[in-house]
Amino acid sequence: AGSSANAHGSVSCGDVLTTSTTLKADLACDVNALRVGADGIVIDLNGHTITARPDGSGAYPAYGVDNSGGFDQVVVKDGSITGFHEAAVYFDGVKDSVIARIDAAGNRRGMFLLNSSGNTVRHNKVSDTALDAIDLRSSSHNRVRHNRIHSDSGGILVQNGSDDNLVKRNKLTGDHRSGGIVVLGSAHNAVKRNTVRDFAEGIVLYLDSDHNLVKRNTVTGNSFSGINLLTDNDWNTVKKNRLVANEGGILLQDRSDNNTVIDNRVDQSVDAGIWIGLTRGSTIASNRITNSGWQGIALYNSTDTIIKKNRAIDNGLTGILVAHDSAATTLKANRAHRNGEHGISVESASTTLKRNRANNNELLGIDAVDGVSDLGGNRAKGNGDPDQCSPSIAC
Repeated sequence: AGSSANAHGSVSCGDVLTTSTTLKADLACDVNALRVGADGIVIDLNGHTITARPDGSGAYPAYGVDNSGGFDQVVVKDGSITGFHEAAVYFDGVKDSVIARIDAAGNRRGMFLLNSSGNTVRHNKVSDTALDAIDLRSSSHNRVRHNRIHSDSGGILVQNGSDDNLVKRNKLTGDHRSGGIVVLGSAHNAVKRNTVRDFAEGIVLYLDSDHNLVKRNTVTGNSFSGINLLTDNDWNTVKKNRLVANEGGILLQDRSDNNTVIDNRVDQSVDAGIWIGLTRGSTIASNRITNSGWQGIALYNSTDTIIKKNRAIDNGLTGILVAHDSAATTLKANRAHRNGEHGISVESASTTLKRNRANNNELLGIDAVDGVSDLGGNRAKGNGDPDQCSPSIAC
């Protein structure tokens, strides 16, 4: 049936809506509840609840609001949708539409956008999903903002060539499972000013996610990592984020090359504050790393890394570590103070050091193997070892 509240005064489960519609009562449906049938309509739930119920075979319906027909400039707003097998709201091939102020609880997903662009998902509340709360799949130029998510699965997933999306000012809380915000195989997205806490991983870029911006997020209490660039993610920028009490702070690893980590504040990481492994061309600059259980910055098996103007202070082990399997590393104008082992420890002879400061560390200020390039201006004082620096460094 095609119906609307204006045309017929009531709405029934399974109706195809072709004009703007306002719900007058709650619905309990064993089929897809409301189906979009025209461009440019508003579906106003008007504070009411759409609940999924099983059909005669015990199966639950897939969608609360179903726009699989690809109708554009549609607004879905102001109500609750619960219990649907695939998603509370589903868009497929949809442009320039809005999902706003929906309370989606106990669905497999909250909002699921497939092959859709130019849409806004805002001011929704999503909880208790079996999969990701908001899923963008092959969907670009969308805006996901000001949503509140509590999930024991995933938070916001941007995947399969979903490019140029904005994920901003969302608040996500997890149960130490899965990822808070995950960008998978997608490029040129901006993840900004979100609060992400208590997931396994706070923010993850994974498998060929390039040229993304992760900026001014607050990431706390995640049980594996705060921000993780994992496997073949290149030319991304991680900037001005605040990370507190994550297992690992910021991780760059597994052929994630030419990334920039700049001006972040990383505090109270259980492991290393910033960990770089098997990368090329990373720039780690102007970060402040404090109170990590392990190193402030740890570099392993990586090439052509620039580590400059960082502050590594009060970390449990060495402030800045360059491991023996790294090559062509530059350490410039860093400060490494009051760390539990060395201020700076360099195990690779292909490292260049210039104008670093390392004071009041438990062991040496700067510990470096023979053969490193000392370009001068390195200084150390007040360290536990009276030599202050190893013989390869004039300090």
